Formats: sequence, C-alpha cells, structure tokens
Amino acid sequence: MQDIDYTLIALGGLHLPRELKLEKGLADNVPILTCPLELPDLVAIRSQGPGTCFGYGSMQVDDARILTFRLQLGGVQIYWLADLTDAEVWTAMDLWQKQQFVPFAFQVEKRLTICCKAEIGSKAPIIGQFRNQICADAPAEMWDILTDTAASGWVHQQASTDIPGVPLEHVLVNVLVTKRYEALVKGKTFAHEPTVATAGSGGASNIH
Repeated sequence: MQDIDYTLIALGGLHLPRELKLEKGLADNVPILTCPLELPDLVAIRSQGPGTCFGYGSMQVDDARILTFRLQLGGVQIYWLADLTDAEVWTAMDLWQKQQFVPFAFQVEKRLTICCKAEIGSKAPIIGQFRNQICADAPAEMWDILTDTAASGWVHQQASTDIPGVPLEHVLVNVLVTKRYEALVKGKTFAHEPTVATAGSGGASNIH
C-alpha cells in the first residue's frame, strides 16, 4: 500500500440520512453521496446557470475497471471514483434508481454544508454488465488505483459535458470511501450536518 497524503485527495462517501440528521424527505435506507468542496468550488457552483445532471459510468485503468458517478451542475462536473467490485456501491445505485434521484451533500471548509437532490433520467444507463464482478474482499491494488487515478489529472483531462450546449468549466474528482476502505483514511470523510438546498435536474445518458 502506498503512503498517500490524503490531504491532497478529495474523499467522498456514502452516508445514511440519520447519520447526517436528514431524515425529513428522504427514505432512511437511501444513502447520501457526499464530498468536500473548497470555498472557491462552491462559489463556482453557485455561479452556474440552471441545469443538473447525474450519471453512472466506468473507466478502464490498466488491468482494472473502476466505477464512476458524475454530477454536473451547470459547467461544474464532480466525479466520484469507486470500487466496481464493492457490493455497497451497487446497493446504493439500486436504491437511487428506484427513487429516480440521488441525494448529495457538500462539505465546505468543515463547516458550511449543503444537501440537494439530482434526478436520474429515465434513460440513464445502468452498467449492470459489471455487477458480476462484485466480491467480498477488495482487490489487492484497487485502493492504489483509485487514489492514483484521482491524483493523476487524467479524469479531468478526459471529462466531457453531460448537458448539451453547456461546456465544462471546472472538474472535481473524489475517491469514494466505502466501509471496506474506511480504516485506510481514518475517518477523514464527511462528518457534518448539511443545511438544505435544492437543485434542478436533467439526467445523463453517456457512459464515460
């Protein structure tokens, strides 16, 4: 395992509403997708025009395939890179698809946080062909692959807009920390209660 400086990598997570004291308006078993933001990132998001889009995807990295979640808010696109073999991730996707929306929350400077929802378009692809790769234990090199990919800048370079006519202005990349990886990051994921806001919706139709 590499000696990673996690202050240089954004760490996202999955949290149940009760963990963030957000039971109102959300089913208690539907996980909230979370990530940290720097204040300038929040300002950039708030400056965007209407248009919100969420999609699933995957990437081939060397001999491994990783799962991606993409949230686009105007010209700002946020990626979560996830372990495709992790059953917790697939359970979250199934619950989101059933609800037809994804609840997400941002942590800003460890204090100010915002919770919103993004609808999943009815034609959003479900990458179920990879579901048979679920396994009980994390692949030996998966965590290094996720963190190396997030830190490499490659995702930023290949990102493309999911909203027709809206060019990307800013791309943020997180590694999704699920239960199988929590011990590696020593609790450095989202841990504060969000204030509530709303967002528009769209629905991604591309896998990338």
